[in-house]
Amino acid sequence: MNWIYTIIGIVIIQIVFLMFKKAIQHRNAIGQKVTVDYADHNTIFQSIFPKTGIIKSKLKIDNGTFFTLELEDFFNYDGNTFKTLIVKERHYARYIGSKKRIDVHVLLPKISLNKSSYTRSEFDHAVWATIMPMS
Repeated sequence: MNWIYTIIGIVIIQIVFLMFKKAIQHRNAIGQKVTVDYADHNTIFQSIFPKTGIIKSKLKIDNGTFFTLELEDFFNYDGNTFKTLIVKERHYARYIGSKKRIDVHVLLPKISLNKSSYTRSEFDHAVWATIMPMS
């Protein structure tokens, strides 16, 4: 019976560690200059990426934490012009703000970004990409 308590303890410690790691890396993400590059899913973005930009802020979309990424220049996609991307990590325990390459979901806003909370229907999932901090 002691082995069950040991396993539960290990799991709890890992969860707390990952929550702490996520909080630290997300805090470090704001102001980070990154390069966004095409990864998969929507081949139109192969010609749009790579782009550079700065992670500006966090925002809430349906109880999830996302980041606004302001690009240095505009791009056209599906008849609209964009300079801001919304990004979120794709993989567990790999957080935006890390010094490593991170796989992300890229969302494009359908509305202006002037609220503190949004719903998923206010964004289009455009592409999977990677972001890499610039030195």
